[in-house]
Amino acid sequence: SAAEREYEIPLIRGVEVGSFELGRQPVTDDAACFREVLTVATVLNKYGLTGEFAEINVRDPKNVILYSEKLEVRLGVPEDADLKIRTLRAFTETYPELRGVLHIEDMGGQIHLEPFQ
Repeated sequence: SAAEREYEIPLIRGVEVGSFELGRQPVTDDAACFREVLTVATVLNKYGLTGEFAEINVRDPKNVILYSEKLEVRLGVPEDADLKIRTLRAFTETYPELRGVLHIEDMGGQIHLEPFQ
């Protein structure tokens, strides 16, 4: 039943929320950052990855970062969020042992993984 459903939602950093009520849009002074969060969260959900990431960081909206237990994913600007998250899913399905910082900021350039420091 709907009452028994668990919601796995990541912690959001970088957006200050004035008030929040389940099922309603939060009240925030930073609508642009909130749109970035909504875009990323919607695409994560679309590809079944919402529960995989503990945090979405939008402190710098031009450098959105996702955090999981094994990965720090540098998304950059979320303009190509669908392509970036689809690529992320392909990487995590093909290489489930991946650990480190995955750079997918520039989908026209080089995608690479660097070890955690």
